[in-house]
Amino acid sequence: MRKLLTLSLVLLFLIEISQIYFIMPFPGSQEMNSINLAYWIHNNILWIRSVLLIALVVSLVRVFPKAKKVGKVVISIFLILYGYIFY
Repeated sequence: MRKLLTLSLVLLFLIEISQIYFIMPFPGSQEMNSINLAYWIHNNILWIRSVLLIALVVSLVRVFPKAKKVGKVVISIFLILYGYIFY
């Protein structure tokens, strides 16, 4: 479950960052032929977020109560950071 928690958090961050990176004119992002990928991510972001957030909640329910205090703080910081940056 800890791997699922880590994987879902990393994928949530990556999908949000890639959505912005492929659309905005950052160095290197416009040299790739990424418009189709950016369009697909934009159209399916709700489903991607839903699946990853469900996986995150399921793993949090199992991992969070058993985690040490440091682990709880780290998990909480990443969740707050994700919520603050992307919403």
